[in-house]
Amino acid sequence: MYIFVLKIRHIKLKEQISITVFTDGSYNPQHKIGTWASCILFADNEKILWNSETNSSQHAMELLAVIKSIEYIEAKINQEYSIVVYTDSAYVEGLIGREEKLCASNFKTKKGTDIANREKVELFYEIIKTENIKIIEIESHKKKGLSEISDYNRKVDKLARKKLKEIIKKIDN
Repeated sequence: MYIFVLKIRHIKLKEQISITVFTDGSYNPQHKIGTWASCILFADNEKILWNSETNSSQHAMELLAVIKSIEYIEAKINQEYSIVVYTDSAYVEGLIGREEKLCASNFKTKKGTDIANREKVELFYEIIKTENIKIIEIESHKKKGLSEISDYNRKVDKLARKKLKEIIKKIDN
């Protein structure tokens, strides 16, 4: 008769972390320059991102804020995570419900031309398919102190507008 003794080791798996992202974009049609900003909240810290782009649009900036934030998270976080993205962009949030229709039309308008921001929209869909992401539209330009969510939205809104003003000031001087 044989007796087997099994040693069981307890392995603690990494827990899934929750990451909150606030995004916003700003655009100046006269100079055709836009900026985007985001605030990424991890359990123990906060990361601010922003950048600008020429020959762009307001919608492109709103999309880039989400895309660049998720790309940053993908590059920096080495464990399971879920992301909640808060945006004041009805355009970005609305893309979720339009994916099937846009893919079916190969991202073309009824006239047969590419939709605006085609490359960014396709990248947006690619990114949100591969990640555990929830996108929530929030009301913009709320008074300070109403909620933590509205305060972070104000923060990224102010940053995007501030950076846009700085860039335009350099161009105009």
